[in-house]
Amino acid sequence: MPFQDKALLKLSDIKNSFISNFLLKNYDKAKLEVVDSAKIYYWYYGRNAWHTTWIQRYLPNSMYNNLQSTKTYIESIRKQGSVFYINEMPSLVLKSKNFSLVVTQINTTCPLQDYSIKKNINILKKGTLLKDIVDSFKYNSPFWRNYQPQENSIIILYASNDDMLEKLKTTKLKIWQSQSYGKNYYLSWNITNKSISQASVLRIVKQAKSNIK
Repeated sequence: MPFQDKALLKLSDIKNSFISNFLLKNYDKAKLEVVDSAKIYYWYYGRNAWHTTWIQRYLPNSMYNNLQSTKTYIESIRKQGSVFYINEMPSLVLKSKNFSLVVTQINTTCPLQDYSIKKNINILKKGTLLKDIVDSFKYNSPFWRNYQPQENSIIILYASNDDMLEKLKTTKLKIWQSQSYGKNYYLSWNITNKSISQASVLRIVKQAKSNIK
């Protein structure tokens, strides 16, 4: 069931009957097959209510597997006075036989920087239950060097194995900011001078692949 023009769904927010029933049947027994990385797109917005302070908000349906779908969705919800941002986000892909989980982190310049694979507990080994790996990303898990925020931090998404996830590379990731020329025109997008680092995600993938036999 591809999601080419739909948001990637947060694991804890899935309400679609087909997917929720599918997960109920498969989630508890799903085992890790492959660890990989991907680039996804995360949008958020600010409203300059006081003319001095921009308020950034995280909303459901804010992560997509391609840039065009992200822009299309933003056009459908845009309101006067809002400035939108789109971040290219590095993410960890945990692939099982029937579906994948996509892990990323917001409100940080280097997602998963504090996550560490423990040598004595190889949690990303092939055959590990996905639900156990998900537990390792909880905010107070011992796999974090420091406790993480409970909200608006670690995001775990569901992806069909048919979803086309863009490969994460070492090239600098982009952040776009919208510019409006009026409600009758599509938003214009400018690349900012900021970026999100993929270094930690690539590190984790490298470590995991070196351990998966």
